[in-house]
Amino acid sequence: MKKNLPLRLECICYLTCANWFATFLDPKNRGPKFTWDNFPNLVANQCAIQAVLVTDFNLSEATKNRYDKQIRALGKKYTQSLLEAAKLV
Repeated sequence: MKKNLPLRLECICYLTCANWFATFLDPKNRGPKFTWDNFPNLVANQCAIQAVLVTDFNLSEATKNRYDKQIRALGKKYTQSLLEAAKLV
């Protein structure tokens, strides 16, 4: 299971980004303080939360921290590319 974990985390991150992007495209799902500028950070945090749900709890703290940094960076990257493709930033 551990050798597949990076791929699983990447897939979860990609799906989380796509899901949140599709959800927030509808203005009814955005609050008055919402901005697309902060959206990559918002989604990156959500990716990290989702990743914790599938992470092997026997991993070392250092490994968990490394995955957390990677998943957050990947979440920002994926989300930014979605925003740019949609010309929202």
